[in-house]
Amino acid sequence: SLDGVNANVEEGERGSIMWYVDRIKSLRDEGYLNQILLSHDAGWYKPEEPNGGEIRPYTDLSEHLVPAMLENGFTPYEINRLLVKNPQDAYGIRVRALES
Repeated sequence: SLDGVNANVEEGERGSIMWYVDRIKSLRDEGYLNQILLSHDAGWYKPEEPNGGEIRPYTDLSEHLVPAMLENGFTPYEINRLLVKNPQDAYGIRVRALES
């Protein structure tokens, strides 16, 4: 799992959008694309601040990471794998028939 995708991290620093693109690319190249889960860890609620503080939108994956991945050679199939299929596989309910 790669957690904490955040477009507010400066390029070139650990945790920047390109930092994630590079890690995803390395994992893909090693054959692990179907095992990666992504999270942007957005939102947050700070009870000590008025109205819970400033909430970071849940858009860093779709508005920042996906375009950067497309610009760096990822295919729509690979992006769908990461954002749709992998979570389905990880969190899906599997039912096996009982043998009689």
